[in-house]
Parts: sequence; C-alpha cells; structure tokens
Amino acid sequence: MDSDQKLCFVEMKVMVICSHNAKSCTMNDELLPLPKWLYGNKIPMFAPDFVVPLQSVKIGDFPAYFPTTVGSVYALTKHELANLSYFYNDDFGVTNPDASRRVLVNAFMKFVQGQCLHKA
Repeated sequence: MDSDQKLCFVEMKVMVICSHNAKSCTMNDELLPLPKWLYGNKIPMFAPDFVVPLQSVKIGDFPAYFPTTVGSVYALTKHELANLSYFYNDDFGVTNPDASRRVLVNAFMKFVQGQCLHKA
C-alpha cells in the first residue's frame, strides 16, 4: 500500500471512529482512539512552553494515552491535552495560549467526535 492509499484508508477509519464517538455522551461511554492522520507535529498554540516528547509517530499510529471513556476526557490535564495535540498535529480549534483546561477539554471532545477535524 503506498502512502496515499494508506492515508485514504486511515481517513476512512477516522470517520468511522468519529461516528462511534459522536454517540458517546454519558461519562461511562466508551471512546475509540483516533489514529494519526495529519503529517508532522507542532507545538500546540495553547501550550507555547510545551516540551516536545521524543516519540516518533507515523500516519495510522494511535496514542498510547488516549482516554477510553467520556469521563476520562474530562479528567485530562492541560499537559495531557498538549501531548494529544502534538501527537495529532492539531490544536483542536484552540488558538488562545491562555485557554482554560475546560475550553481545551471541550475542544478535544468535539475533536474525537469529529466536529472539528482537519483533512490532510
């Protein structure tokens, strides 16, 4: 499978997973992890002092630390959200460096439910 085919396959997988996650609304509902589908990594706009992890990630990889339930999303710290943002190469629509944890959590929840995804 060439890189374009793999990216297309991963993007289709993301859409299916987001469809599942969009139905998750109670604290104990399961969330499925999204694979990485955007090339590259960048320091999140909302975490300018973020220390870049040494991990190398590829298209199709899953983060080891993805929250498994809706409730666990709401327990994420700003640092954990910054790690997820770096992994996905996506700020989840948050550009304010002073954004509160609540804003970041809500933005990430929209992200995993497919409400603010960016195409590769």
